[in-house]
Amino acid sequence: MSIYSSSPDGSLSIFISGIKPNLVDPFTVRFGLKGMEFSEAPSAEIYATDLNEKTVNFEWETNQRCLIRFKQQDGKLKSFVMDVDSETLSVNELHINNLSEDLE
Repeated sequence: MSIYSSSPDGSLSIFISGIKPNLVDPFTVRFGLKGMEFSEAPSAEIYATDLNEKTVNFEWETNQRCLIRFKQQDGKLKSFVMDVDSETLSVNELHINNLSEDLE
């Protein structure tokens, strides 16, 4: 399962892909950039029932920086910031008191 989002100017397309071995395990989510190969893509564990437009939100701050929020099963958000340039991809988790809110 993969979800894509493009930068405001359309120059970058990032994606998250998730694998969930069974119902009680978290998703192992990998972050990537369409068209670029990364030997070891950054990953994280997300406790969600599904990965879709209602549980994943992409918010582009610039054409190279995107805030990605996951709504977990308990209603709390897990947030990451993805920075991309021509040679590197970095993903860092944001710790903002695990606020609960709607992504819609």
